[in-house]
Amino acid sequence: MRHANYGKHRGWWLLAIGLVLTFHASAQRTTYRITFTDKGPESFEPGSPLYGTTLAEFHPDALRRRERMGKTPLLDSLDKPLAQEYLQGLDELGIRPTARMRWRNCVIAELDPLTATMVKFLPFVARVSPTSSADYRPVVDHVDCSPARPGASMAPHDLLNTLRLLDAGVTGKGATVCLIDNGFRTQGMSTLQHADVRASYDFIYDDPDVGNTPSEPEDQDGHGSLVFSIAAGWQHDSLIGIAPFATYLLAKTEDMRYERRVEEDLYTAAVEWAERNGADVMSSSLGYFGYDNGEDTLSYDDLDGKRSFMAQAINRAVGLGVTCVTAAGNSGPAPRTIGLPADADSVIAVGGVSWPDRDPYFFTSQGPTADGRQKPEVAALALGVRAQSLDGTFIRASGTSMAAPQVAGLLAMATQVYPDLPPWVLRRAMYEASTAPDSIGTFLGFGIPDALAMMRTIGEHHGPGIGPPAVVQSTDAQKVIFAVFCTSFPRVDLLLEGEPSPLRADAMDDLLYNVDVADSYVQTDTVRGRIRAELNGIVRYFPSDSTWFPIQRRGSVVPCAMRLPPFVVSVEPSAALLLPASTRIAPTPTPRGQQRVELLGCRQADTISLFETSTGAFVSPLSWHTAMDGRLLVDLPAVASGTYRVVVDAASVRTVVPLIVY
Repeated sequence: MRHANYGKHRGWWLLAIGLVLTFHASAQRTTYRITFTDKGPESFEPGSPLYGTTLAEFHPDALRRRERMGKTPLLDSLDKPLAQEYLQGLDELGIRPTARMRWRNCVIAELDPLTATMVKFLPFVARVSPTSSADYRPVVDHVDCSPARPGASMAPHDLLNTLRLLDAGVTGKGATVCLIDNGFRTQGMSTLQHADVRASYDFIYDDPDVGNTPSEPEDQDGHGSLVFSIAAGWQHDSLIGIAPFATYLLAKTEDMRYERRVEEDLYTAAVEWAERNGADVMSSSLGYFGYDNGEDTLSYDDLDGKRSFMAQAINRAVGLGVTCVTAAGNSGPAPRTIGLPADADSVIAVGGVSWPDRDPYFFTSQGPTADGRQKPEVAALALGVRAQSLDGTFIRASGTSMAAPQVAGLLAMATQVYPDLPPWVLRRAMYEASTAPDSIGTFLGFGIPDALAMMRTIGEHHGPGIGPPAVVQSTDAQKVIFAVFCTSFPRVDLLLEGEPSPLRADAMDDLLYNVDVADSYVQTDTVRGRIRAELNGIVRYFPSDSTWFPIQRRGSVVPCAMRLPPFVVSVEPSAALLLPASTRIAPTPTPRGQQRVELLGCRQADTISLFETSTGAFVSPLSWHTAMDGRLLVDLPAVASGTYRVVVDAASVRTVVPLIVY
């Protein structure tokens, strides 16, 4: 984290900025917001010293109001005080804040313009902005890695069956996706604050800034920002993208001031740049056919998949291992209405459908191409797609532009699990796993892809794919849980470094496997493991290269978005009649400091108690209440990370459910 560099480099920036402050002490001063990178490394959770002292600052009425509102815990990261070492750093430079805002992690101070510029380079400062501007960018302290809750953005996941992959921890991580569009301005978009952007480039103005400039239309970067949110968004209950944790390259080529043929050249340059910068998947939501007056027009004969500069660039990129996707366009439904670059013979052109009826999106552009090929090849949601706009509001956007990033995200997921396979293998598997309802027919090529079926199809023919593992502390072992993608039942083993014999993995359901690593195998704090899956003589590993992943002796590590299955430790006499085996605690595992959990599958209780698993020691009785819909909501005390047992007694029946705190 950036605060780690503060002490190390403190000397030089104190000297440099101190000189500037001295020189400009008499310059005209105005008020600025100084926003910090974080709130420092000190722990802030129930039971920690800082949490306790902060809690004491609140009036009892405020705490009671928060409690009435269901706030648990009563304080969160936004309530954490500003980092004292950062405030001290400003004080040593003679900067005296006139106001402090914990919720926005910033202070207000009077600065002259040059000092404001220099303060931006402090290692603990994220941004400096004048108070005369709005600067409505959100403050994000961390990424919430709990299982995806798409909320109103569920339709694309339902249609493409991608939620099962997210639940398995497959989020596109490790894959690099290039988006080519009219620009990207994401500062005010809460769904993209987590996004990993490796590089960006404006091919119109030849610089790295892909936002708009004063000479451009106000919405120059609006379309690309919508597309980006659909691919990469990560905000629970609001918008979950298809590949939220992929790495992204952002290329700006579409000039909204006019439609000129030079944009074909800019697009071609962007394809080269994307391939050079390590793109695995490339997606564009642009299309060209007609141009402004005075520009050479296209003939439909030019759309033969290989004649245009754009098609040539895409075809070469695919030959070099980049899977390329583009929107089919919105000039349909008449035939021969596609444009560049949807005609390219190696590109996956994406049409649109609605949800839940899966009818074709009426305006989808159609082939055939000049050389007789069907276009588009596949379809995704194009009507009323939930996206986030530049001002932070959520809207419903329509068009094949919104469908293309969904398919690109699906391919990023496949690339994460099968990083060694070429585009034509992924493309063919996607076509084989697509379905075309009667309403679609051949209008939309192979139809609507099924992400899970695609992953399993690849696994059957090219070796079982392996998802990222979770390591979860259990009673007397570390559980290693991971997805294996295959239509058959392969042999799956966990290899431990230094151990001659592998540990056999067991199938937990139709997707997840589990290996128990007993304490006897973990002689140090951490051992290293590799997962091996074999089918028909084809072997795959996780990690896919020659590295190993760590298995800690204690504690749990769960990949972002992964949804672990319920664990039932024991169900005692006749308990299944009243409290079925599906009884479990949610969320599982439970984040440390969470004060309320839900007891699923349980409708009644006389007493609920908490025990420490390894020693069997009683920890405390637990209080609970029944929600209006019948759910039991259990209040937890502040406990350390580890494994516990929640014992529910009801009508002479006892059920024991594990509680894993990480």
